[in-house]
Amino acid sequence: MGVTDFLLLSCLGFAITAHAQNCAKPTGGPNMHLKGEDILKETFADGDRAAFECAAGYMSAGGSSSITCTAGSWSTVTLKCERKNCGSPGEVPNGQIHYPQENLFGDYIEITCNEGYRLVGNSRITCGAQGWMGRLPRCEVAKCDEAPQVTDATFTPYKDPYDYGDVVQYSCRNGLTLNGSASIECSDDGTFKPAPPICTRVQCEDLDIPNLDWISGSRPPHGYKAILTYRCRTGYRMVGQPTLTCDINSKWSPGLPRCEMVTCNPPHLVVNGTFNPVKDVYKYGDRVQYSCNTNFRLSGSNSASCSDDGTFKPGPPTCTMIICNPPPPGANRIISPVKEVYKYKDVVQYTCPKGFKLSGSNSASCSDDGTFKPAPPTCTKFIPPPQPDIYCEVPHVEHGYLVHDDRPLYRPNDKVTFKCRSFYDMEGDSTLTCQADGQWSPPPPKCAYSHGKVAGVVVGVIVLVVAGAAGAAIYKKKKKQRFRKNNNGNSTNDKGGKSVGDAVGLMETPTGNGQTTEDKLPVGSANEV
Repeated sequence: MGVTDFLLLSCLGFAITAHAQNCAKPTGGPNMHLKGEDILKETFADGDRAAFECAAGYMSAGGSSSITCTAGSWSTVTLKCERKNCGSPGEVPNGQIHYPQENLFGDYIEITCNEGYRLVGNSRITCGAQGWMGRLPRCEVAKCDEAPQVTDATFTPYKDPYDYGDVVQYSCRNGLTLNGSASIECSDDGTFKPAPPICTRVQCEDLDIPNLDWISGSRPPHGYKAILTYRCRTGYRMVGQPTLTCDINSKWSPGLPRCEMVTCNPPHLVVNGTFNPVKDVYKYGDRVQYSCNTNFRLSGSNSASCSDDGTFKPGPPTCTMIICNPPPPGANRIISPVKEVYKYKDVVQYTCPKGFKLSGSNSASCSDDGTFKPAPPTCTKFIPPPQPDIYCEVPHVEHGYLVHDDRPLYRPNDKVTFKCRSFYDMEGDSTLTCQADGQWSPPPPKCAYSHGKVAGVVVGVIVLVVAGAAGAAIYKKKKKQRFRKNNNGNSTNDKGGKSVGDAVGLMETPTGNGQTTEDKLPVGSANEV
């Protein structure tokens, strides 16, 4: 056998082998399956044909339903399957058909009845493989059976049956209250709506709440919808609502109030001040007193009370440092010391320049109202009287006296001389000269009490008293002797003189008014002892 023959036989064998290859069970497109006996076969021989058909509810929309097995492979499936259309479902008298989707296989429609009609049948119908699944419902005129009975109540009107929209009214017998709707209506589903009411006896209890006073409203017994208005007594605060209504359940709505005692937290602290008394909690009407620290002034009310809203009223005061602006300037008035601001009780001194006379107080202090008191003085120019009328008044020197004449007035250049009385020493010049301005120069002296002189005089007086006592004793002795010699019984002092004790009585002694007994002795113009 030649090479050519061998190759030809080999090709023919390969072709026969390839042509004889089987095909597995084919798979169709969406919504289709194998048709007839092909469903039972698992393999198909080379050259076999297989046929498809659309699934239930689907129908062919074109393409070949057959495919062929060739050398182990199937030809392409061209069949197309689409959902069946159920078409129009028809009409529902006195009702409406709604299409939420389409009218294709698997879709559904919904049916509703017009107002006053009720649905008899299914309200939803689905499009099936053989068309619409089920019959269309019908819409019948809505009617209701006899109205429901309510214990202890009557109703109107009475009908049997009731048409759609008919209304039934209920009313309770005397003393009872209707709980629920007083009227019900025949609805489109053949029932009355809402549910019928019930009759109940409503009576709310009379209130007895501490510190709560009735203002207006119902008196017992309190029936349905009775209204009461209350308020708490002074010093108490209401927790709850002041107006109550008796509800259908014989309860006061919205709940019983209560009266709590009004309390206040401590008032706010006052900077640079304080308040009294201090407590953790204050009751209504409690009062506190405010005060400021030293050198501070209170601005506002000095007291506050715990009020009915739980706060202290009026608000707290303030304590501000007491300061005074400088005293107002005045013509020719000199102020010392000079400051921009003066504190409480600071003192200023006023003086006038030479040739001016001060009228008013020469000092003032910063007072608690922030002003200087007393009012500032004035400085007026000193105008001497005309020359013929210029004079000086006699100055007063306590415990002193004029050496010469004691005239009430002296002319310029007149001189006077003073001396101090016993037991006093002079401080200053004793001789003064009347000036042209009516003033004495130098200023009048002072007479100061001298303890040394008084001590010396007291010692001298003691010596004189002792000596006088001794002399008096001798005198009495001699007098007795003479008395014995005197036959006529008369006792006399033959010399008729005074005793030493009498002489001592002539010594000057201080008196309570600062004068001395020598003022009573007319010894010269100087009255010297």
